[in-house]
Amino acid sequence: MKVTLILAEYASAMPNGLFTLVNGGIESVATNEQAAIVQGSLLARIHQEAAEAGPHTLRITLMDQDGRQMAPPMVMSFESAPRTGAVALVFGVSLQLPIGSYGFHAVMDNQIAGSTELRIVRPAPAGGSGGAPPTQPPVGQ
Repeated sequence: MKVTLILAEYASAMPNGLFTLVNGGIESVATNEQAAIVQGSLLARIHQEAAEAGPHTLRITLMDQDGRQMAPPMVMSFESAPRTGAVALVFGVSLQLPIGSYGFHAVMDNQIAGSTELRIVRPAPAGGSGGAPPTQPPVGQ
């Protein structure tokens, strides 16, 4: 089984594997503070073959770049249909994270099945690069 994780402002899942996303694909959040509040939905789309049908447990953890767990794991048990296809599950996310890099990791039945990155960053300065590049004095002066 393979799990695709997508962080979004909002997500909902249907029993037939279809889903709705609003502003999905969040990979970074900018803040002028020491930490950012991240609120939204984490969609887990699970791709399976017919032979993988049956009861499963999905556990999603949030780890920082040093491997520390940053929130309690999100766990959901479900039973998938005996067909090749997809199952969609949605988890609510409400976190306060300091500036840094993080990873949501999906573990399906004790096997790593997917991940996605989230960065908390400072916003870029207004005006882009800040003007023209510095000039060099002429050679020989």
